[in-house]
Amino acid sequence: MYFSSTAVFLAEVIKLFVTLVVIFCQCGNLREFVLYLFNNWFTNPMAAIKLSVPSVLYVIQNNLVYVAMTHLESTTFQVCTN
Repeated sequence: MYFSSTAVFLAEVIKLFVTLVVIFCQCGNLREFVLYLFNNWFTNPMAAIKLSVPSVLYVIQNNLVYVAMTHLESTTFQVCTN
């Protein structure tokens, strides 16, 4: 058995890692990659905050989906989520 919050957290970490790899491949080298991250996270913090609100809500939704899957029968869960 596992904690549903751990599964959601690891899924988000994997998505973050894949996103960083794609950005690194687009930048071409490490210097441009670090500059890109610095410019987008630290010089414009309001944009990062605006993007973090839907991300936090998405994580909460994923946790609730795992809770629903553990407490509902499979057919009831499928009918309610579609």
